[in-house]
Amino acid sequence: MRGYLSLGFLTYLMLGCQPAAPRLGADSSGMEIRFQDLMPDAKPGKQGELTLGGTLLPVQILSQKHDNLFEIDSLSHDVVVAKEVYQDRMDTFSLEAVGDEIMIPPIPVLRSPMKVGDSWTWQGHCIGQADHTAKATIASRSDKIYSGLSELESVVVEMDLQIEVPNSTAQRRFVFWFVPGKGLLKREFGSASVRQPLSQ
Repeated sequence: MRGYLSLGFLTYLMLGCQPAAPRLGADSSGMEIRFQDLMPDAKPGKQGELTLGGTLLPVQILSQKHDNLFEIDSLSHDVVVAKEVYQDRMDTFSLEAVGDEIMIPPIPVLRSPMKVGDSWTWQGHCIGQADHTAKATIASRSDKIYSGLSELESVVVEMDLQIEVPNSTAQRRFVFWFVPGKGLLKREFGSASVRQPLSQ
């Protein structure tokens, strides 16, 4: 009996000593964020809304993880209308593909260790119908996101991508909202493609 009580007490101590998810707010700049808290590869729910070119579509969201890749597909009437692929490693969570475009190397969206307010840069290639050199500036901050009737604190990562195309530079802006304990709930790939939780 004493052995069971000791084991139970030890389990209680171990579980009770786990660090709580961070409490974000307006003064979160400089707060260290752990991958375990943001859960970037958590399933973003089965239903959502996708804005494509100004049209709002209710979508079914399918997410799957195989090896170190995490793929999220948005389906409308059983047809994939948006695809995003991330690479999930011990020290980075990176954007690998948007639709048919592949980023080489993948662009780090989260890093470990990382603090709210951190920024970093990336250089590589964006490969779609052609191979283009590209660079990006990535920055994090705290913000709110609305999921149904709930207001959730989140870590926002903003990515400004510059792609070298013939005779000019294409500018694109990607934004990601990570909620501690819930993962990547919302993302914007420019104003033309926005995936978010289903509003109530």
